[in-house]
Amino acid sequence: MGSWWLELFCRIKTDKLIKFLRDIDLLDESDLEILDKEKIWGLDFINFSIEDYRRCGLKWGPATRLAKAAWEIKNKKNILLPPNTCAVLSTLSQSLGQPPVSGFTE
Repeated sequence: MGSWWLELFCRIKTDKLIKFLRDIDLLDESDLEILDKEKIWGLDFINFSIEDYRRCGLKWGPATRLAKAAWEIKNKKNILLPPNTCAVLSTLSQSLGQPPVSGFTE
C-alpha cells in the first residue's frame, strides 16, 4: 500500500476511530456520536475534506479540526495536534499488529 498512515487507517473501523479521537480529546461526545451514526471509518477520516464532514452534520469547528488533524497525521506534523497524538497513534498501530508510529515534527 505504501504510506504508513494508509496502512494504519485502512484497518480502522468506526469504534477504533472514535476511541482514537476521544483519546486525543479532539472532539466532544456529540461530535463523536455523529461520526458513529454516519459510520465514519479510518480511511474516511484520513481522506475527508471539511465539506465532507459538514455534509455529515458536523459544525465548522469540529469539521476543520478533523480535516487539519488528518493532514497533520499524513504529513507527520504536530503543529495543531494534541501533544499525546503520536503516543496514541503508536498504541493504536501496535494494537493492529503494526509498528509504532514515530517521527512527528513540530
